[in-house]
Formats: sequence, structure tokens, C-alpha cells
Amino acid sequence: MTIAAGTVVVVSACEEADRLPATLDALREAFPDARVLVADDASADGTAAAGRAGGAEVVTAPRHLGKGGAATLAAARVLPLAEGPEPPVFVLCDGDLGDSARQLAALAAVVPAGDADLAVGAFTGRARPRPSRQRTHPARVRPPRTPARRLPRVYLSRR
Repeated sequence: MTIAAGTVVVVSACEEADRLPATLDALREAFPDARVLVADDASADGTAAAGRAGGAEVVTAPRHLGKGGAATLAAARVLPLAEGPEPPVFVLCDGDLGDSARQLAALAAVVPAGDADLAVGAFTGRARPRPSRQRTHPARVRPPRTPARRLPRVYLSRR
């Protein structure tokens, strides 16, 4: 399923160089005419280059700001579009969704159809990494991220 042009997708990514290409491919299929921005949270692994190679605009934070901070920088670039006569549908997602990002088209399609003002997907059954047996201070250890394993549930805000 695809939705009409006039869609803006903001992809939050931090150290996602290996996962981002699959996510961008899926987003291009789901939203072929969308403006796609990668909100890179000062990644050191080539995330920005992967975003550009995938055809996305890249907005890189000057330092680690966290997911919300990086997404805000990217959203600021496209926010004026929301004030136009025909504002686009804005889609926010993570850079590690991979193939499951195709499911976002069905989720976003309810907004221009007039069925909802806001649609939010929540992944169930997200794979959890096994705890490390290595004794390290928790603030210095970042567990490996794993892709979602099931389709998103849909929650709608009715008009």
C-alpha cells in the first residue's frame, strides 16, 4: 500500500549504518514520492553516509542529543511545510526497522483518509538482547539493538 505524495518521513538513527539501508529501501517502497530525512544523532559509524547513499536528506546533530533532539533538528527543516495550504503527512520512525518499515504506509494512510488526525504504531514482541555477563558500569554499556519481530499494532486518534 502506498499513500499520496506530500509525505515527509523523519528517520531517527544513531549508529545505524548497518540497519539503515534496509529501512530506507522499505520506506521508498512504502512512500515512493516522500521526502525522507535521516536524523543522525552524531553517529561515528557511517550512518550519515548510509542515509545519503539511500537517497535521504541527512541532518546530523553536532553532538549526541538523543533521539528526540536529533529528530527535532530534522523536523525543524520541514516544519514550515505544516503551515502550508495542504500540509503533508509526517511519519516519524526509527532507523532500525528494516523491512517492517513497509507497514508504516498502512498506518499513515488513515490520516489523509480523514479517519484519524494521528496514528501511532507500537511493536509487540520486540526481541530483547540477552543480558551480558560482563561486569561493566551500566551507564557505559549500550545493549545491542535488535529489529522488531512482529507487525505493529495500530492505535488511532479519532476526529
